[in-house]
Amino acid sequence: EFNDRVDQVAKGLIALGLKKGDRIGIYSPNKAEWTVLQFAASRADLILVNVNPAFQQNELKYCLQKVGIKTLVMAERFKSSDYIKIVKDVIPELEYAKNPLDLGNVASFPDLKNIVLIGDSEVKGMLNFKDLEKIYTQTDAEELYHRERAINFEDATNI
Repeated sequence: EFNDRVDQVAKGLIALGLKKGDRIGIYSPNKAEWTVLQFAASRADLILVNVNPAFQQNELKYCLQKVGIKTLVMAERFKSSDYIKIVKDVIPELEYAKNPLDLGNVASFPDLKNIVLIGDSEVKGMLNFKDLEKIYTQTDAEELYHRERAINFEDATNI
C-alpha cells in the first residue's frame, strides 16, 4: 500500500507540471505524508526542500525567495503556528487564485506555482494532498517511468 501511494503521489507531482530538478518545499512537522512525499519526489527526480516548521512569515518568505520552491506542501498547523494564516499573509495572491493547480503570477515568488495542504480543510488556492493521488493521467505515469530510468545516483534529492 505504501509503494502504491508513493507511486500515485509521484505521478501527481508530475501532473502539477514539475520538471526534473524542480524544488518542492515541505513546511510541516513529521507526518506520514512527509515520508510519502520524500519517496515520491525522489522517484520523480525532484528535490525536496525541508522548511523549518518553526518558521514564521519572514523566515518562510526568505526561504521561498532564496530556494526557488515551485510547489509548497504544508501542514495546517504546528503547535501554536497557524500555517494557513502564515501562508496567506506571505502570499496574498492566494485569495485570488482561480486554479489550485496553478497560482498564476505570485509577485514575490515567481517560481511558486502550487500549494498543497496536508489535511482535509478546503482552502482557496490550495490543493489537498489526497488530491495528488488522483490528478495524474496516463501521460504522467509514462513520464514517471522515463524519469525513474534516467535518474543519476549523484542527482540531488533533498536539501
